[in-house]
Parts: sequence; structure tokens; C-alpha cells
Amino acid sequence: MQDISETDFIAGDTVLETGNAPRRIDILTSIDGVDYSSAGLNRIIVEVSEMRIPVIGLQDLVRNRRENGTTKDYADADMFQSRLNMGS
Repeated sequence: MQDISETDFIAGDTVLETGNAPRRIDILTSIDGVDYSSAGLNRIIVEVSEMRIPVIGLQDLVRNRRENGTTKDYADADMFQSRLNMGS
């Protein structure tokens, strides 16, 4: 992720990748089914190595997976939804 700039994060439909699978991190500037303002309001904060990192909330992730529509995405959405239901 060298040679990235602020404009890389402003542009829509950009995917920035760092690392290698299975430890690769993808940074997406937009996703299907969820707008930025909604995702921002519903985000959760996780702490990793004393850094606070905002990540998409589970309900928005479910919405995104269902919008993508692949068999794997639907399976992921069902798993995430069951976790949400356990917390209710």
C-alpha cells in the first residue's frame, strides 16, 4: 500500500489491498446495499494492538452480503444474522 493518497479513499468503487491471504486486508471505499452515512452511524470500534479501528456493523454487513447475492455471501449473511438473533 505504498503510493496511496487521500484521493484513493475519496474515489468510489476503489479496493485497496494489503498483505497476503489469509491475512490480507481489503479496504473498500464503497459497498453494495449500504451507504456511507448509514455505515458510519452503525459502525463498531475494535481495538487491535492499542489502535481503535472503525469497522462495519453486523447488520450493515448482513445487508451488504445479501445484496452481493453469491451463494457464499448468502451463507455468510445467514451466519451473521444468526449471531444477531442470539444477541436479541
